[in-house]
Amino acid sequence: MAKSSYRALLAKFALVGVSLGYWNMPDLDRQKFIHVPFASSAGRRLGWTRLYATGYRGSSYGAYGSTSMRWPTVPTVSQIHCLAVDAQRRLNLPDSRKIVIYTGSFNVSVLELSTREVEGLKSTVDALIHAGADGHCLNNYFSLRVPNLGSTRFLTELALLKGVPLHYVSSNRVTLLSGDVALPPGSVSAFPPPKSGSDGFTASKWASERYLEKTAEATGLDVCIHRPCALTGDRAPSEDALNAILQFSVLMKVVPQFPNVRGFFDFEKVGVVADKIGKTVLQAGQVTGGHATSLASFTHHSSGVKMPVDKIQE
Repeated sequence: MAKSSYRALLAKFALVGVSLGYWNMPDLDRQKFIHVPFASSAGRRLGWTRLYATGYRGSSYGAYGSTSMRWPTVPTVSQIHCLAVDAQRRLNLPDSRKIVIYTGSFNVSVLELSTREVEGLKSTVDALIHAGADGHCLNNYFSLRVPNLGSTRFLTELALLKGVPLHYVSSNRVTLLSGDVALPPGSVSAFPPPKSGSDGFTASKWASERYLEKTAEATGLDVCIHRPCALTGDRAPSEDALNAILQFSVLMKVVPQFPNVRGFFDFEKVGVVADKIGKTVLQAGQVTGGHATSLASFTHHSSGVKMPVDKIQE
């Protein structure tokens, strides 16, 4: 079966007539949700053994991949499959019989997986972790819609086919769309990004969250959306503005001024946040299934220390 045949297989299922309806932009406000037979996990013991994850390409590998590479040492994890790995980065991954690497790109259909690989994923996956993304705040939404929202849709369809949880690593920036600098965990569907598509990275994260929420509501899929605080450390994303400011402040021994900025800084080491996300995934697998909810769950990963912007020079 060719990749086009796989897409045709998904397309033949009836479309659920639910539009995003919160962001009047070309294509996005027409997004439909492919309805696939939801394989419920109710009533069976969920022992996570095979994890499929993105987040091993570019700086994202450093942000989440390095920490999750400790997962193969966990007895209950038999394999971790790393999807959409940049070909130049695959050598950075440790050599382990438990690690299976798939080179690919978010810009290509089905993450460049072959038909056989897609079929294998559908039959063996126990949990999906989508931690990878392309771009940054300077990108326009239209340049990131295909890699970021497209990859989310593909992995969601796979999660539905197998009836397994999907953990999505979003961004703390989506909460700022509300105008509240300390918004508690929850949906930001009422606070859409600008219609211009500016700050495309945040916009693509918002769109992915909204897609996952609608899917969870329509199908009962177990979805957990993670929003980490600003990540620091050698393996934190270098394209992240706050992390870059922190790194250059240390190198130059100067502190920037933010006269027109309100709120606080919340920094945490990338390894700590990645461990928390990993524990959430693994702990979820140690309980009996059957507690599906019609709503996605949201988790904020904070350091617990919030530094006011006007105090950073101290």
